[in-house]
Amino acid sequence: MINNFSLEWYEWLLISLFVVAFGIQLFFYIYFYTAVWVRNRREKKGQIVFSDEQPPVSVIVCAKNEADNLNEFLPLILEQDYPEYEVIIINDGSTDDSEEVLSNFQRLYPHLYVTHLPEATKIISRKKLGITLGVKASHYNLLLFTDADCRPLTKHWISKMVRNFTPETEFVLGYGAYFKEKTFISKLISYDTFFIALQYFGFAYRGKPYM
Repeated sequence: MINNFSLEWYEWLLISLFVVAFGIQLFFYIYFYTAVWVRNRREKKGQIVFSDEQPPVSVIVCAKNEADNLNEFLPLILEQDYPEYEVIIINDGSTDDSEEVLSNFQRLYPHLYVTHLPEATKIISRKKLGITLGVKASHYNLLLFTDADCRPLTKHWISKMVRNFTPETEFVLGYGAYFKEKTFISKLISYDTFFIALQYFGFAYRGKPYM
């Protein structure tokens, strides 16, 4: 025996609201996330035009107590295969051996510059202030930002970033993947990092950048 199935008006309303919300979310994912796939497909087909120019670049890095990372990071940045660039490190009141590390590298690399953000400085966002100091200390108009705990994969990192600066481009976003480790936490962080990048790339490709 089959009983008649019926819903109250408020139950239909809740179902309708759920369907509408699901539709909006689905449109969001399709519209923004597929933009990344479309862009990558165009690049593989040779439909993306890159710039051949290599203007001077200022690489700006904020670092706080990053002595160990700077030892590994700086050679990778300072030995890039690029004609003319400078590296500006903003030492954000470090209390470790960062100062000594930076001084040693400055003796070897004349295109490395260091500026300091005093520990006593009281401000809501010290990193923003540090970046501002780095921009003011730069000698070139083209600015490239990264962090001391990042690692460029090749000596062509600057070239690959700069090639995207065509006349109609205002800024370029890069992707920093998380170091792969065989742990659950590492995989979770890697997924979160990838998902965040997918979001800001998708929004940027649709003309709504927020990073």
